[in-house]
Amino acid sequence: MLVVGPAVAPRVPVAQRMPVAKQRPLAPAGARRTRLAQGLGNATPFLRGLEHVNVTAASTHASKSPATMPDDLRFAACDVGSNAVRLVVSRVLGNTERFMQREASYRVPLRLGDEVFTTGSISGANVSSLVEVFKAFRLLIEFFKPEKLRACATSALREAENGKVVAQRVWDETGVRLEVITGAEEARTLFSIHHEAGLSPSRDYLYVDVGGGSTELTLLSEGRVVQSESFRIGGVRLLRSRVDSTEWERMKAWIDDLPRGIRLTEAIGTGGNISKIYDLVVGTPGGEISRRRIREVIQTLEPLSIERRMRDYGLKPDRADVIVPAGKVYYQVMKWADIKAMVVPKLGVADGLLAQMFEAVYGVLPAPSGANRLMDQD
Repeated sequence: MLVVGPAVAPRVPVAQRMPVAKQRPLAPAGARRTRLAQGLGNATPFLRGLEHVNVTAASTHASKSPATMPDDLRFAACDVGSNAVRLVVSRVLGNTERFMQREASYRVPLRLGDEVFTTGSISGANVSSLVEVFKAFRLLIEFFKPEKLRACATSALREAENGKVVAQRVWDETGVRLEVITGAEEARTLFSIHHEAGLSPSRDYLYVDVGGGSTELTLLSEGRVVQSESFRIGGVRLLRSRVDSTEWERMKAWIDDLPRGIRLTEAIGTGGNISKIYDLVVGTPGGEISRRRIREVIQTLEPLSIERRMRDYGLKPDRADVIVPAGKVYYQVMKWADIKAMVVPKLGVADGLLAQMFEAVYGVLPAPSGANRLMDQD
C-alpha cells in the first residue's frame, strides 16, 4: 500500500472572459466549401514545391550543401498522436552555432485513439475532422513557408485498420504527405532531441515516452542507443481499459533484461502528461522530478473528478482524464528500473522531427535551446 504524500499546491491560472462576438448567419454548405477550396487552391503552388521529408535515410538529405543554405530557414513538423494533433514551426538562428527556436505551436485536441483502441478503426466523422485540421495547418504552412515539412502519425493510425486510407485522404485533400511510422521509428525520432535534455555523455539513461496509445522505452549509454522497444500501453488506452496484462509483463521483462553493467540513475521523460505533472510540482524548465513526487501528484489527482482537476489545477479536458493513467506508467517504469529521478525536457515527437530535418540539412543536430522547453506541451 502506497502512503499518500502531501498534496500538490494548486496552481490556478486566471482566465479572462472575452466578449462573445455577434455571429453572422452561415452561408450555404456548398458556398462554404467553394470558398474553402478557393483558399486552399491559393496554397497549392507552394506546397507542391515544398520538400516533404520521409523517414528513409536516402530521402532526408537536402539538395543543397550546408554551406549554401541560409541561416534563417524554417522547418515545420506535424505530429498526429492518439490524444491530439500538433503543428510546430521552428526557425534556424545563430551565426557560429546554429540552433532552432520555435516560432509557433498549435495543438488540436482530436482524440483518434478512443475509436482505434475500441473499434480498431477511425470513423468517417473523425477522418473528416482530421482532414479539416490539416486544411487549417496547410494555410499556416503557406504563411510560414518552411524549407521542409514532415508530418507523422504514431500509435492511433499505426493500429487503425484504415490508417493508410486515412493518410491517403489527407494527401488527396490537403497536399500534406502523412507518414504512419513504426514504434521503432518513433523511438528514433524521440532520441533526436536527447541533446536538448543536457545529458552527460558518460552516463546511462532510460528514455520514457508515454503517449495516448503506446510507450516507447529507449536505453541510452554514452550518448548512443543501446536498445529500444515500443509497448501498447498509453494514457488513452489505459483510460478505456484496453491494455492487456501480457503487455505489462512484456515491459517488465524488457526492463529486467537490460544489459549488465548499465547503471541507471536518471530517466528522461517526454510527453504532455509528464510535462504537466512536472509543471504542477517544479515549474522551472529543464529540471527533474523525483519518482516520489510523481507518485504524490497521482495520489492527489486520482480521487478528484475531471471537473475538479480542471478547476483546481488548470488542466484541459483532454489532459485531465488521461494524466493519472499516464502518470502511473512513468512511475511504474521508474520503479521497475529502480530509478529515483526523471529529467523532463518538455519536448515531443514534433521536436524530434524538426531536429532530424535540421541534421539532414546541416549535418549535425541543432545546438540546445532552452527557449523551446518553455512552450506548453498541453
